[in-house]
Parts: sequence; structure tokens; C-alpha cells
Amino acid sequence: MRNILLLIGFLIIPILASAKYYKSTVIYRSGETSEVLVKFPLSTTGKNLIIKKSEKDHSERIDRNKILFIKLQLNDASNTYYFITGQIGYFRKNEEFQRLGLAKRQSFSLLKKAYDEILVSEAGIRYAIKGRKGKEKVVIIFEQGMYGLYLSKPNDSILVSINTPGFKTRTMLKRAQKYLFPNCSSLENDLKNLRFKNDKDLYELLEKNLNCN
Repeated sequence: MRNILLLIGFLIIPILASAKYYKSTVIYRSGETSEVLVKFPLSTTGKNLIIKKSEKDHSERIDRNKILFIKLQLNDASNTYYFITGQIGYFRKNEEFQRLGLAKRQSFSLLKKAYDEILVSEAGIRYAIKGRKGKEKVVIIFEQGMYGLYLSKPNDSILVSINTPGFKTRTMLKRAQKYLFPNCSSLENDLKNLRFKNDKDLYELLEKNLNCN
């Protein structure tokens, strides 16, 4: 175990050492928007977002609870990434929302796919920017066993985990039905017949049931 922790440390240290500010657009829950420099790697566990208004300015801290999402463009705006915010959790058997661990405050999650009514985002402990062959891209840093996806509604403040350790994806989706698909009576039957081999299977389920809303 100690060797594993050391290995993770050695892998993360180079990324932390290359911390850098990137031009980004921050959209607040109040509706305000600001063009700033955001510090990367972006941590999902910190209380604040660290920014600069310009390269010459000192860094500032923004309460992440005020942020709706961050828009980041790389490679001369040819690649766009969105980081959405919300409290991470899952729906219990009684259909009440249960926050997970550090989720008393907003966490960041990398948007993977967007529908009109549902957002699919990817979990991580940090989001870093890595350069290769003259181009930069966002890379996700995980903890062992942490990988998973979140489902959320646009402009809402919760991220529903569907890969919570100890529970099957089917169970997580079934418990979240009233929140995610309130008008879909066929969802339970669809879940019985679906095998979650990859993300494509999830997208097919979402596309079919979103038509109910």
C-alpha cells in the first residue's frame, strides 16, 4: 500500500509543479459572467477557485458555491471544455438525496455530453492540462476506484453519482428516476434489459427516456 501511495505521489508531483493560469470564462449562478485566468490543475475538493484578472495581478479566490460553470478553450479555441458544479451524491432507497463525503460544497466535474434536460459529466480529484505534440488537452486525475459519471440537470446544484461503490448502476438510476426522468414509466423495464458495458449504453438509455419529459 505504501508503494502504491508513493507511486501516485510521483505521478501527481510533476502535474502540480506545472501549475499555470489559463484564460477562461466563469459563469456565476447569479447570471454574471467574467473573463479571467483560472489556475490549473483544478481541484474538486478545495473551497475556492483560484483566479487572476490578468497576468500582472495577484491571485484571488472565488467561493465555488457561487459558480455555475467554467468554460475553457485550448489550442486557439479549437477545443472547448466545460466544468460544471454541484454537490455530489446519490439517491437512497427512500429516494432522498444523500451527499457524498466532501460534497457539502460544490465540486467541479468535466462535462462529457449534454442533452437539453440532462448533463453527463466525469468524476476526478483534479483536472490538469497536458501538452503533447504541440497541443494541449485536459486530463483527469483519479483516485483508485473513483472513476465514474454524474448526471445532473442544467442550472441545478446537485451531481447524481451513478457509479457509487457498492451499488449497481441500475440501482442508482432507478432510485433517481423521479428526479431525472419524472415522466418515464418505462425506465424500470429498460433498465432490466440493458447491460452497461460502456458509456454508449448509458447514452442510448438517456436518449430513449428523455423523450418522456
